[in-house]
Amino acid sequence: SDMSGPILTSFVLNIDQQSLLLIFSETVNINTLMLTVLTVQNAVSNATQSYTLTGGAYFLQNASYVKINMTMTDFFGLGSSSAIGTTVSNTYIFFPSMLVTDIFGNP
Repeated sequence: SDMSGPILTSFVLNIDQQSLLLIFSETVNINTLMLTVLTVQNAVSNATQSYTLTGGAYFLQNASYVKINMTMTDFFGLGSSSAIGTTVSNTYIFFPSMLVTDIFGNP
């Protein structure tokens, strides 16, 4: 039985398309995804700019990747700053371990 939780292996933030693609190390239970704990920030640590999502829509069920369509609030919130989410060097994702569980319930 699987005892380890999913690990976020990569992500793609596309503000122009109002989307965020999250790619995990294993299949996740989409029903446990908590978007409101996910923060985009401009540094790995000691970030000077950050934005926490307010929600979003996603349509995939139990896959290792999730495409999130951002809310208009998040689109304008992230798009209003040139210091966050505009290049690879100023786009980092932060979240607690309870972002999502795998299909076995492991966080």
